[in-house]
Amino acid sequence: MKNGLSLAEVSKQVGDARLSRYLMQIPDQAYAYLKDIADSYTRRRELISLTKMNTFIFGNGSRTGFAGTEPDFLKLLKQITEEETEIQKIRFIKEMSLSKDVWSLYQRHGTSLKLLTVDFRKVNQPSLRREIQYFLKVRFSGHIRFSDRSHLSIFDAANRLCEMDDHIRYFSDIDYMDVKKMQLSLENEMDQSKIMTMFSACRTLYHYLYSDENDSRLP
Repeated sequence: MKNGLSLAEVSKQVGDARLSRYLMQIPDQAYAYLKDIADSYTRRRELISLTKMNTFIFGNGSRTGFAGTEPDFLKLLKQITEEETEIQKIRFIKEMSLSKDVWSLYQRHGTSLKLLTVDFRKVNQPSLRREIQYFLKVRFSGHIRFSDRSHLSIFDAANRLCEMDDHIRYFSDIDYMDVKKMQLSLENEMDQSKIMTMFSACRTLYHYLYSDENDSRLP
C-alpha cells in the first residue's frame, strides 16, 4: 500500500468485500493509499473515474459498489475521486507548457471534462511550431471550443508553405507569392469551404503575430 500498488492479487485471495473491510480497519493508511492513487491520475494527466479507481485497486473483474462492499470504504472512495475530479477541472485546463510538443487540453463538459490533444510535432519546421504554440496558448487561455479544429488547418498550411519554399523559417518570411502558390495548389485538392477555413485560421494567426500580444520573441 505504501507504494500505491494495486491490491488485485490480495483481492484474489480474500475477495473484494473482505479486502474493503480490512482497509477500513486502518482508515488513515487507506485514506493515504487512495489519495496517492487518485493523485497519480492527475500527475500523468489522465482523467480519473470511480470505475478506474475501483478496477486498479481490486482488479479487472471487480465492479464499483460490488456486493458486500464496506459502506465506509465506498463512501471514502467516492469522496476522494470527486475531490480529485475537482482538482483536475482546474489544473488540466490551465496547463499549457511551451516546452512540450504535445498538449493535453481539457474543457468542462457538464460535470466532466473533455479532452483535446494538440500535437505540435505535426508542424515540420521547429521555428514555425514555436510561433504557433505561442499563438494557441493565447487562443486557448479562455474558453476552448472542442469543435474548433482550426489549428489543424494552420499546421497543414505551415507544412505546405515550407514544402514550396524551403527558405521559410518564420511566418514573417512568407510573402504574397508563397500564399498565391499555395492557394492555386489547394484549388486542385479541396473544395472552397476548406480553403476558406484554412485562410481564415491563418489570418487569425497573423493578427496575433502582428499584435502586442505576441510573445514569441521573433529574432
